[in-house]
Amino acid sequence: MRILKENPIFASMTGLLVLVMMVFSGLYLMGHFKQGALLDEFETQKTRLRQSLELQRPKPDQHPEPSPTLENKERTLEDVEVLEGKKKNYQRKLKGRREIDSNVEGSLVLTPRNEKDYEFTVMSNIQTFVRNRRAQALRKNVILRSGQDKEAFGFSDYANNIVTHKNVNLTHELDKQRAILDHLLSGLLDAGITDFIAVRRENMENRFIPTLTVAGRDMFVMDPKVSAKVTDAIDTYAFQLEFIGYTDSLRDFFNFLSAFELAVVVRDVLVKRQGQEVLAATAPKRSPSLTTNTPFPSGTLFNPAGDLAASSNPRQDDEPEQQPVVDKNFSRYSIILEFIELIKPVEEIAEGP
Repeated sequence: MRILKENPIFASMTGLLVLVMMVFSGLYLMGHFKQGALLDEFETQKTRLRQSLELQRPKPDQHPEPSPTLENKERTLEDVEVLEGKKKNYQRKLKGRREIDSNVEGSLVLTPRNEKDYEFTVMSNIQTFVRNRRAQALRKNVILRSGQDKEAFGFSDYANNIVTHKNVNLTHELDKQRAILDHLLSGLLDAGITDFIAVRRENMENRFIPTLTVAGRDMFVMDPKVSAKVTDAIDTYAFQLEFIGYTDSLRDFFNFLSAFELAVVVRDVLVKRQGQEVLAATAPKRSPSLTTNTPFPSGTLFNPAGDLAASSNPRQDDEPEQQPVVDKNFSRYSIILEFIELIKPVEEIAEGP
């Protein structure tokens, strides 16, 4: 303390130097530790980068990714051209003929609207359709539950009478339903079904003429929740088919639809077991040594009655024994089908209004 009092300036300078040394020592230690942390982080990132490069490098047994070449480009353009052709084909199938003077027709064969006596011709075509399907059912040995001469295939009001509604738009819709059903029923009757029960269509008549009376047995209402119909974009025509047959018949009919000659999709299928068909076969005659009910000798503990048990139910040796060999199950099917028709091009539907 005496030194500090005698030399205050020296003491102050010494204390200041000690404080500066402590500050620089602290900064040095902090920098050293920080440098070590940065070096560790650098090594970690370098290791990760090296591993990433190793993963991207092709292995000896792997081929490197092909580089784009002129040949690849040409093949790609060829694929695009094929896909464009398929797209146009599907658009054609999804587009029914709607315009009178349009040269672009869909997959439906319809009566031209500009034909003379258009409504009369459409009704005449409906009657021709009914007669043709009746004849097909007769050739294929398909039982028409309504009667061979009574089945109208959804057109009970028009099968025997020429009816004109004085409404060209309604007649056009009926003609379209006729064309779709002609395609569907032709495939169904060729699928090997045993019985045809009914076909029902949507009520087009009351859409255009609400007061018109139609045969209710020909109509059904499509559930809008399962329909593909979109207002001003996609139009649909739904039908309900009921028939009896084997599973093979249903599979053959679905294979027919999968050819996509018309844009028809299956919306619902209900199946109910209808019955069985038993095929019997004649079993070979029994051997005389096997006429008893038991292989044990008569009079033993296991066969005390002897051959009396066998003789109590005599059987002629030459009498054939009928045994079921195959049980063929056939079912009643109710199917809802929907024909889809584009009103707008696909691009406009995808982009929206």
